[in-house]
Amino acid sequence: MTLLTSPQTVGSPDPRWHAKLLPKSPLAVVLSAIVIVIVGVAIFGPAIAPQDPVAIDLGSAHQGPSLAHWLGTDGNGRDLLSRLIVGSRTSILAPLLVILIASLFGCTVGIVAAWYGGAVDAVISRFLDAVFAIPGLLLAILAAAVFGNGLLAPITALAVAYMPYFARLIRGAGIREVSMPYIAAFKISGMSSWRICVKHLLPNLSGYVISQATVSFGYAMVDLAMVSFLGLGVQPPSPDWGLMVSSGEASMLRGYPDEAIFSGLLIIITVVVFNVLGEKVDEMTKAKRS
Repeated sequence: MTLLTSPQTVGSPDPRWHAKLLPKSPLAVVLSAIVIVIVGVAIFGPAIAPQDPVAIDLGSAHQGPSLAHWLGTDGNGRDLLSRLIVGSRTSILAPLLVILIASLFGCTVGIVAAWYGGAVDAVISRFLDAVFAIPGLLLAILAAAVFGNGLLAPITALAVAYMPYFARLIRGAGIREVSMPYIAAFKISGMSSWRICVKHLLPNLSGYVISQATVSFGYAMVDLAMVSFLGLGVQPPSPDWGLMVSSGEASMLRGYPDEAIFSGLLIIITVVVFNVLGEKVDEMTKAKRS
């Protein structure tokens, strides 16, 4: 009998399967490359921006594209390209922070519910139902209104609002995974519950986490952009795509739509890229697990 000595052989999926699948999809490779470029620009934006994004030059207001200003200038004569590049930091990294916090707590709650089941699962499920009833954007706006302008309160509020999506997904997938033979083999071998969940259960559910995180990023980005658009998030003169759409709205009425169009297009493109990539990962996750 070798059951106790080699539980890894009892139907345990390869925890790195999703990493092996991505290169087999050309679309996923292209989208992943675009995501890497977007995140890279967000991280190194201030270093690669050609000009100071907050430097005001009223004599150069609303200039068209030129060698000095590749995308033109805004109503205060600030270089649009530099503002878009530097503004990507808050526009991209803030939603990433929302998703990281939401996935961390959501996965923890979901795995606890799936592992223990019974009364624990019932209590957690009712809690998730209650949080689901609160719209994320409304919660973010209320948090900003109560705790003051800025991104800290909206990020925290949205992380709470997005947490149930991860928790429910991991709970549902985890219930099926816990019934797998390899989990029983690890239990019989004497491995602790904590080690089984962290070392084996969670890695085997990582495809679901990546898929949900990628899709949720787009929604979190739009929510935070809306908060900034309403004047409750990033404050002038700091650049942010949502704030640039808001400030560009007034210029658009005067016949200068560049700022609103460029920032709005970047939001749309980024959301579409993340959503399509998330759907692609979800398709590969379901295909592999079926």
